[in-house]
Amino acid sequence: SEGGRKMISIVSLEIQKILKRKFILILLAIYSAILLFMAYAGHPDRYTPILTSDGKVLEGTEAVQYEKKLAEKYDTLSDADVQEILAENARILAEYTDENQMIGDDYYRYANGFYGAVASVFTDENGNYNHLPADQVYPGQDGLMQGGFTNGMDMLLSFLASFLLLAPLLLIVMISPVFAEEYTSGMDSLILSSRFGKTRCARAKILASFLCSAGIFAVTSLYLTLLTIGYFGTDGLFVDAHLCATGMIGNATFDLPYWKAVLILAVMGFAGLLMITGFALAASALGTSSFVSVLVTLAFFALPMFLWGVWDIPWLNHILEMCPVNLLSPAKIFNLPAYEIGTMKIQVYQMGIIAAVCFTPVCAVCSYFGFQKHQVRS
Repeated sequence: SEGGRKMISIVSLEIQKILKRKFILILLAIYSAILLFMAYAGHPDRYTPILTSDGKVLEGTEAVQYEKKLAEKYDTLSDADVQEILAENARILAEYTDENQMIGDDYYRYANGFYGAVASVFTDENGNYNHLPADQVYPGQDGLMQGGFTNGMDMLLSFLASFLLLAPLLLIVMISPVFAEEYTSGMDSLILSSRFGKTRCARAKILASFLCSAGIFAVTSLYLTLLTIGYFGTDGLFVDAHLCATGMIGNATFDLPYWKAVLILAVMGFAGLLMITGFALAASALGTSSFVSVLVTLAFFALPMFLWGVWDIPWLNHILEMCPVNLLSPAKIFNLPAYEIGTMKIQVYQMGIIAAVCFTPVCAVCSYFGFQKHQVRS
């Protein structure tokens, strides 16, 4: 319809206004450069050197292939498998680290990444076998843990966790001026006095902001996923993520294969970005300037990270847990205990989805009506 085409045109114009500011173009260029740098940082040629069972030092792609073949021997991890791996790791280090001059190198506490992943679950802080039954690693475990090559998935989770904390900072600077910039430039009087200024224009600004947010999330997550698969393949997708050392993910108290950990982290990232976008829009529409809306939104994003746990007030800490910065933290998503509501147990990530679904539309509505009710300064 004619109205639909006009709306698409207005949304397109608003997206251009968001992205074409010089400062935003510089920030996008920096963000893109950091993303591209990950292609170097995660390249298999930079893979940490490992020791083989006969003391040979392997690096890069050779090390990756060796670990993949080694991990294939352990589809599941029984008590006997765990003890065998720990004993073999100790033997290799005892026999070969000194002659390779690696004995004082922290990298060589474990002969390779797979042994290190197993040891992270089945050894104490001193590196000794903790006698944890292989079928009782987490509550409700059904059967033995699924073993396998984990380094590729570990890298993906680490990269996602890092960029999903960086992306909100970019979005805050991008979205906060959407309404406030019209106030400071004096364009608000022209927009609000036009026929569709209070309706179509307001909706277009909101829709354009969420599309920019979704676009940054999609490009970031897709790029990092394809990069990881391109380098390491899909090995590890069905391995138990309790073998993961990234951001305390391995401490999860529920069933968690790597594919599920990646999906949860991605969904939480998207939810957090939507909440940040919604709040930035509300702060922009209700504020007086871009600078004020940026500061308010930055405070909303950052403060809950520092305030969580400061006071022993359960209800306050639960609210802070649902704030975007904490929903983007693997340590909180996977490590905090589930909420108990009656006989139901709801995991933190599930509550996070509920929080995002409730919070984001409220912010969008506030920004819509806040812009409509804005008093134009004479």
